[in-house]
This record gives sequence, C-alpha cells and structure tokens, in this order.
Amino acid sequence: MITGTEVRMARAGLAMAARDLADAAGISPGELEQIEAGIAVEVASLEAVRRALEAAGAQFPDSDGGLLTVAVPRDAGAPDAGLRPEELNASNDG
Repeated sequence: MITGTEVRMARAGLAMAARDLADAAGISPGELEQIEAGIAVEVASLEAVRRALEAAGAQFPDSDGGLLTVAVPRDAGAPDAGLRPEELNASNDG
C-alpha cells in the first residue's frame, strides 16, 4: 500500500498537478488531498492513484528495509527541468 508521502513524492517528481492526478485516478481532488495528508480513504482509491502514477512513469519499489522509495524517469515533468546540480553557481542564483 502506498502512503500519502509517496504520492506527494511521486507527484512532485513527475511535476504533476494535483487535479491532473485526481482526474487520471478517477477520484476527486478532495480525496487526493486526504490521501496526501495521510487520512484514511478507500483502498480502491489508493490503488487507482498508484496505477495513475505508475502510468505516468513512477515506480514504487517494494523494500524490505522499510525505506520510502519512489522512482521517476529522469525526463519526467516539465520539458525544461531547470539546472542540473553541476550547473548551479552564483552567476545563476535567482
């Protein structure tokens, strides 16, 4: 079972708006808000959210170590993902 934290992590990694995820999962934005807040919802809703995130490219590797892990493709999200770590310097501080 995925957690609200995993949902938030995956959605952020995919640069996916909450409304877009709710629509893709077939649930209301309010129910997605409950999931992300850790409030209990129907198991079917959690499964629908997981399927929607996986369809968008997220992976939820099962871990025996209890580590919270979400993987998203490097090219996920916006076409311009911003600066890479090696490109960060004082000349491009916002």
